[in-house]
Amino acid sequence: MNCRAKLTVFLGLVLMAGSALAQPTKLSVPHGAKDVHEVDLFNGGAHETYFTMDVAYPSNPALEHYKAIISQPWLRCSWIPVWESYIDGTTNPPRRVYQQATVWINRGARKTLMVSSRYTAPKGSGEKPDNDHQQVVVVEYMHQDVDKIISSLKLQCPDPAMRSNTTPQSDARDAPRVAWLRQARAGGRER
Repeated sequence: MNCRAKLTVFLGLVLMAGSALAQPTKLSVPHGAKDVHEVDLFNGGAHETYFTMDVAYPSNPALEHYKAIISQPWLRCSWIPVWESYIDGTTNPPRRVYQQATVWINRGARKTLMVSSRYTAPKGSGEKPDNDHQQVVVVEYMHQDVDKIISSLKLQCPDPAMRSNTTPQSDARDAPRVAWLRQARAGGRER
């Protein structure tokens, strides 16, 4: 499943979850964030912060910032752990998108939080974008069926009994995805 499809599935699951009012987690933005905007979505069912940073690919200071400040009871799950790219044919002209995303879960509060970093470049761009303009979106979704999100997105999460922000571990549910990623990388297929 490419990055765009993953985000579409994530949004669909969120929309099905309901949207009663809840308070978003207060998070700072990383040093160097520009054009910071915040907006409530889905009648208070989600809160989005988005901004840009001037950083060279494959740096991801936003993700490093959030890894450092998000702690218990949140658990960090791996979703798109390495930079991936795909052609976005919905734009005119089509463009290449380079993206990396991580999801945190908070079962007790029934919340998920996604940090997505991306660059866009002309369709013919190679292994890295031709610019240093990183776009970052941080979205916290309230009232989530966390286990359904984990299963649907095939997230790699720490054992539910763990209460730390440790590196995610894969499990048996993720074996087909890992095998597919290895095969795709070995074959040089574009995603």
